[in-house]
Amino acid sequence: MSKPSGVLVVGASAAGLATAEALRRKGYTGELTLLGEESRRPYDRPPLSKQVLAGAWSPDRAQLRSEDVPDALGARFVLGDPAVALDVPTRTVSTAGGLALRADAAVVADNLLGEQRFYAPVPYYWTDQFDARIHVHGVPTADADVTVVEGDLASRRFVALYHRDGDPVAVLGWNMPKQARQHRQSLLGEPRVPHLSEGRR
Repeated sequence: MSKPSGVLVVGASAAGLATAEALRRKGYTGELTLLGEESRRPYDRPPLSKQVLAGAWSPDRAQLRSEDVPDALGARFVLGDPAVALDVPTRTVSTAGGLALRADAAVVADNLLGEQRFYAPVPYYWTDQFDARIHVHGVPTADADVTVVEGDLASRRFVALYHRDGDPVAVLGWNMPKQARQHRQSLLGEPRVPHLSEGRR
């Protein structure tokens, strides 16, 4: 597969900037454009809402990179003009300001264009009382089917999955917090990533 002559990254925040930097690090030398909704360069959002607004930091300190980033990346930044549509056949992104940006390849987060998706958090709570490290992800209920998927009850070290109507609804970890955290991904509809310890014998 030939390398694209131009790449358009929709989203000029921390993730978009990291994508552009990764492309350059991997040796991509073609045209690179970052399109962002906000008019300012990428900044660190948590400190903006805490340290900067509290007066502990100056606004410049929240900048993720220095002002010479465009020159260092050899990238074009189109800021203050959000993307509103993507034409897949022509690989063209239209902006609210009327621009039509075309590239051989486009990097677009699935919630930036098209149907809006809302974040659905997974409830989580834990305790280390009663000589046990208990971690619960999701909402276990009495009517759910429960299956122990790691460890065993006798050793008091196990991970149990709760299913209702075939769908995972909760994960219970008893003295196995790391493994329980891995199974949490099933609640998000994602495949479980094995823990590093699983490759050891």
